Amino acid sequence: MFSFLTSAPLRMASVITVAIVAIGVLVHLAQAVVSNMTLLDTASSDNVQWTLTQVEVDFVDLERSIILAQQAETPNLSTVRREYDIFYSRVRVLADGQLYVSLRDEPRYNVAMIRVLGFLSETVPIIDEGGPVLEANLPQMREQMESLRSAVRSLSVAGLEVFARNADARRENVAQTLVRLAFVALALLSVLLLSALLLARMARQGFRRANVLQATSARLETIIATSLDAVIVTNRLGHILEFNGAAESIFGHKRADVVGHNIADMVIPEHLRGAHKAGMSRYLRTGQRKVVGAGRVRLEAQRANGEIFPVEFSIQSALGTEGEIFISFLRDISHMVQAERELVSARDQAVAGERTKSEFLAVMSHEIRTPLNGMLGTLALLKETELSPRQRSYLDTMETSGGLLLNHVNDVLDITKYEAGKLHADMSPTDPSMVVAGVVDTLRDLAASGGNLLEWQVVGAPIPAIATDARRLRQILINLVGNAVKFTDNGRIWVDLEWLEDVNKPPELEIRVIDTGVGIESEQIDRLFRDFETGDASYGRATGGTGLGLGIVRRLAEVLGGQIGAESTPGVGSCFWLRLPGPAMSLPVTPKVDDMGAQAASETPENIIPRRVLIVEDNEINRRVLYDMLDTDGHSVHQAADGYEGVRLAEAELFDVILMDISMPRLDGRNATRAIRVGGGKSQDARIIAVTAHALPREIEDFRAHGMDGYLSKPINRRELRQLMAETVVVSDPLSRHAHITLAAQPMGEIATTSTAAAPVTPMPHHKKEPSPMIDPEQITRLAEDLGRSTMDNFLERFFSEGELVIGSADHSSDPATLVADLHRLAGSAAVFGAVHLREALNRAEGEWKQSQNRQNLQPHLDELPKVWSDSVTALRDLAATIS
Repeated sequence: MFSFLTSAPLRMASVITVAIVAIGVLVHLAQAVVSNMTLLDTASSDNVQWTLTQVEVDFVDLERSIILAQQAETPNLSTVRREYDIFYSRVRVLADGQLYVSLRDEPRYNVAMIRVLGFLSETVPIIDEGGPVLEANLPQMREQMESLRSAVRSLSVAGLEVFARNADARRENVAQTLVRLAFVALALLSVLLLSALLLARMARQGFRRANVLQATSARLETIIATSLDAVIVTNRLGHILEFNGAAESIFGHKRADVVGHNIADMVIPEHLRGAHKAGMSRYLRTGQRKVVGAGRVRLEAQRANGEIFPVEFSIQSALGTEGEIFISFLRDISHMVQAERELVSARDQAVAGERTKSEFLAVMSHEIRTPLNGMLGTLALLKETELSPRQRSYLDTMETSGGLLLNHVNDVLDITKYEAGKLHADMSPTDPSMVVAGVVDTLRDLAASGGNLLEWQVVGAPIPAIATDARRLRQILINLVGNAVKFTDNGRIWVDLEWLEDVNKPPELEIRVIDTGVGIESEQIDRLFRDFETGDASYGRATGGTGLGLGIVRRLAEVLGGQIGAESTPGVGSCFWLRLPGPAMSLPVTPKVDDMGAQAASETPENIIPRRVLIVEDNEINRRVLYDMLDTDGHSVHQAADGYEGVRLAEAELFDVILMDISMPRLDGRNATRAIRVGGGKSQDARIIAVTAHALPREIEDFRAHGMDGYLSKPINRRELRQLMAETVVVSDPLSRHAHITLAAQPMGEIATTSTAAAPVTPMPHHKKEPSPMIDPEQITRLAEDLGRSTMDNFLERFFSEGELVIGSADHSSDPATLVADLHRLAGSAAVFGAVHLREALNRAEGEWKQSQNRQNLQPHLDELPKVWSDSVTALRDLAATIS
């Protein structure tokens, strides 16, 4: 019935409200009864009915006194006047009395009253005159009274009827009021009864709840007492209220000794008490929480004997009988921390061992590859001499064996690079058909030597260009086609290219290498792409090999974002497939290879045509490295330490190419280039190449706008530098002057390139690469090979000195623009020595300043530099020590 009342307080409030309303109604009804009873009592005391009937009696007495006065010889006029006054007074009571107001609404009563009052108004003057006048008018008054008798009768009868009706109505009203009063009393009694029931029910519920709370409290006390974790309860001031048995075991205090004491003095180490008290003070002052409700927190605690040990605890607040309390659960994690330390130590040892193994493989593979390259080069030179048939046979065998060994070493290096995160792809628009055609042309003779037919075809629609690394794709295909040639005799090998388009998934390119060779057992296919797997024993014995090739192929496919797999039937053949993601792309438009391109493709260190080169670079280390690379190839090299000096030399001298650094003091590379282009000097039309370690995409357009023809990214290796020189027309030759002017006038991105190698001059921004290792060992190794170990060591020490000065003063620099310029120069030097992490950190700082021009945004990048610098210096010294 009262289900809508969901709580005891709400039910009680409702009952009280109903009771108050009932009492109010009861009081009102009682007042009405009393009022009606009062009316009844007043009517009875005034004897209303008697007054109404007495009017007629008084009228008759007046009439009789007049008759007697007429019959007597001496009229008794005083009696007449007395009876008249009595009648007059009675009528005036009826006319003016408050009790008779209700009679005035009765028409019969009003008509009779008007007649009676008219009679009185006519006879009052006569009565007042008295004497002969009264006596003379007695007959007339008698006649008037004869006609007035019916009116007086109507006045009495009508009044009695009205009062009879009013009395009946009052009695009915009193009866109804009494009935309502009875109902209200009954309702009030019911409410009181219901209140009693509710109070009894609430009492029972309260009793049950008290029992539940008592049982819950007992259970909680049992849980706390038997908990394996320490439970400590404190009040807002930090005084301990509860200290369970586990807390006694962990901290070494007895409960009786700590209850009432401040927790800071009992379990918190001395070096943390200040922070604890400050936190409690802040909480009491502001209510701000840091540890309360923050989940599990690790801190140090102190035992009774003063021992400091690690604990993990969580703390929450609750309301107690004395206000807010704090409940803490603590656990001794000494053993856990020790286990974590041992685990971390074991992991570090394992990682160090793996790193040592990888570094050993990399170093040993490099050390093996270097003499192999020398040996193979010598064999190539030896083949050009006069040899007997037997010597040439021996030489061919040596060359083949050396080439196989070099491939195996390269496979090991690629695996090492992949595991170290250094195996990257240089993604650019590539025509897969051209790559496949080149691979097939390269291996066609090898396939023919085994009696095999090697060909390729496009299945379905023409194959569009895709974004991939042509060199890595070529490496995959050479490996797959080479395997097919190796395992097929007197058969057929073909390469299918098919562009797959499906509305439900992105387009992709599938390349299939199919052969009619020996085939592979199905259970062996999943193992093929693992390292050092060669199939079954007979398969391995028939072909030989290290088993690294397909492992490398799998890694390269992952680097290109693709998938690789195989299907095979023993005795029928195999199909290896490679799927590379789309979408289709357009190849960049490049000029045809002309005479200059042919010259660039054919130039070698032995037939290099000297060029006149101007290096504009403020970093002495970078400038010297570039100088030595160019000078040893026979070029005429001039140097400028900043933009102003570069502009001066370009106006006075004629250069074939100018290598222009971007960030330099006094005059940067952009403005120096603009000054050269508009200055009308001898090198106004020289080819100007931006040399920078870091360029944002929007800056490439800025280079072009300032008159540069392209840009080179640091670090620059010798092969790329030679290719750049080969593509540069010798302007000092009058016959080629016109050709150079035409080339230099081409916008960035349209510099002539060869078809056999990617041009070093970058017309487009580089694709984003994966995170790099700290040091690029190949870069510093190439630097040692190009410059010599002694020269490289000198440059390296100068780089360390320069870096210490820049990094050490970074936090104290008051001129961010100058600081960023120093960071840019240091990034160039870092690129030269292969300090990849350092260069990236410096580039991030420079990029942030270029984008935001805000010192606060720059500061986080400056904060990370000391650590990166220290790690890079250590790694460079360690790596340099391994280079012979």
